[in-house]
Amino acid sequence: MSHTRRLAFVAGFLYLLTVVTSIPALALKDPVLADPATAAAGATALHWAAGLEFVLALACIGTAVALFPVVRRVDEATALGFVGSRTLEASIIVMGVLAMLSVTVAGPAAEALVGMHDWAFLVGPGTLPAVNALLLAPLLLRAGLVPRGTVRYLRGVAEGGGPPPVAIVPARWAHGRADLVAHFAGCGSIVTSHAVLRMPAQPGDPVVIQRVVDGGARVLAAVLRALPAGVEVECCVPSTHPAAAWCLGHGFVQSDEDVWCTTGGVLPDAGLAVVHPGLW
Repeated sequence: MSHTRRLAFVAGFLYLLTVVTSIPALALKDPVLADPATAAAGATALHWAAGLEFVLALACIGTAVALFPVVRRVDEATALGFVGSRTLEASIIVMGVLAMLSVTVAGPAAEALVGMHDWAFLVGPGTLPAVNALLLAPLLLRAGLVPRGTVRYLRGVAEGGGPPPVAIVPARWAHGRADLVAHFAGCGSIVTSHAVLRMPAQPGDPVVIQRVVDGGARVLAAVLRALPAGVEVECCVPSTHPAAAWCLGHGFVQSDEDVWCTTGGVLPDAGLAVVHPGLW
């Protein structure tokens, strides 16, 4: 598992933790704070709510710390703003917790402390998440971390028996992302007008179809006919593209499925039928 993927799992877990702690805390404290005069009788419930909200505050900061190394590559100033906003939210939550705990011993001042807690709740968890979203969402979008769907990892066998392998004769690439295609070519892949293929480095390795734009099933069929019969072929296809159904209908089996994001700041080619895992 890559470092970025580990950070994503940590951030996701902490976001779930904010939900798991905030809802029970609200259920525990609301009945007690509704009548401050009898708050002493509900001290145990308030203590449990305070503990949950303290964990909530720590989880708020943790989400920002976990995501910062990922989104700082897009815009460090905005990423720092997100960390600051999330930390401010956590601080206001703790301020509300202290006010809530003081209600049980405040006597005549209990009403004022409940008011302070309510304002902390309104400004912290009630308002600042909108600021957090306005800071984080553009960073995720620009980083290419907003999922566009899923991709299927497919494996099949070449049919062979076609005409001379015109489908895999090197030719000028006819579509976008010339920079990415040039990278593939520099790594030894064969670039044709509509497809990019990585040929086996040694006997027994599969042919990996790294990119197909336009033609989808037609280009895949031509490639499978042009390759020697029985050669193993692998490709990664967006789940919603007709090429995925075509492959599954022609003997391919699915080995895995994953979320499909895109390279930061780059829109995928229209008609993109086969992609390289991690490089769109």
